[in-house]
Amino acid sequence: MKTTKASGRYAQALLSISQEHNVEDIVLNNCKAMLKMFNTETDFADFVKNPTIAKSAKIQFFNKVFVEFDNVMADFLTLVVKKGREPELRNIARRYI
Repeated sequence: MKTTKASGRYAQALLSISQEHNVEDIVLNNCKAMLKMFNTETDFADFVKNPTIAKSAKIQFFNKVFVEFDNVMADFLTLVVKKGREPELRNIARRYI
């Protein structure tokens, strides 16, 4: 799968903010868990990529599914959805790892 410049920038931003909060390893594990979901749950990948699903519904979904994620990661996921970059989440997680 082709990665974009945006996914690299978002991954770098996530790394920077996780370093500021000293949660790099926790966010790394969060990215691995999310990537595992992408690789094993096709419905999850389809949901994330679907542009007809409201952003608010996606944010609510992420907050429920990833309830154990660190606050830095949860806030990051919300930002990504609000910016309309959720189709890049798989690549962002790969780039972070």
